[in-house]
Amino acid sequence: MLQGTCLLFPGSPGWSEIPFGGTQIFSTELLVEEGTVLEVAVQEAQRGAHTVAVNAASAYHAGGGFLTGGRHALEEAMCVQSSLYESLEKGIALAEAAQVKAPSWVRPAKRRDGQEWVAHLPDDGVLLSPKVEVFRQGTNEGYTFRDQVTLLSAVVSVAMPNRNEKMNDSPVDAHPEPEGYRQQLDRKWLAVLKAAACNPEVTSLVVPDAGCGVFYNSPDEVGASFGRALRDFRGRFRRVIIAFPGGKAGSRSVEGCEERVSVFF
Repeated sequence: MLQGTCLLFPGSPGWSEIPFGGTQIFSTELLVEEGTVLEVAVQEAQRGAHTVAVNAASAYHAGGGFLTGGRHALEEAMCVQSSLYESLEKGIALAEAAQVKAPSWVRPAKRRDGQEWVAHLPDDGVLLSPKVEVFRQGTNEGYTFRDQVTLLSAVVSVAMPNRNEKMNDSPVDAHPEPEGYRQQLDRKWLAVLKAAACNPEVTSLVVPDAGCGVFYNSPDEVGASFGRALRDFRGRFRRVIIAFPGGKAGSRSVEGCEERVSVFF
């Protein structure tokens, strides 16, 4: 996992070599399943599919509150349940080496302590973590150990734009102009799909309604953007699954996301 961990963004090594589509041509099936991304991804992997899970990550706080006791948000839970966090740590060093910067339009312009915002995920890219091992159950099961380790082909970490001014560990970094914001979403989903397509064996992609929770992105806008990006990868994946953890809010969010993905895909 650590050897293969890499940042992927326009201009990074290997970016231009990743083709749209792929040599394997499938009739891509778009599905919605109840459960967290990791739960659904493990189910896919256990039935024999080479599976990539998408981590809705924080660009400014690797692992969210994982190191400080947080354990119920999606990224934090992923870190508790799997080997992912070590890869995220390597991503911090990779981002520093690549001189990844926060977008110029972030507000507030600096942190409360006056320091610059330090981003460990590119605004137009992702962190690819191959061969992530899942060894614990989810939060509802008390993070008990699984009977066996399940290997995912990869986890792709993407930081969706933040529109919530009340977030303490992230600035508002959604582009202020509607067209700029639309392009920002499109660039992020393109990077996700390119990363997932790196491994020609991958057949299943599991995504959350990324950014539609505390970051206040609209499921309609996020879903439409994912659908537009997915068109260029039509036939590359056998199954694309939108996972949601349940509840009324989750159902409304994922329904809006699925509806817009379907329209554009």
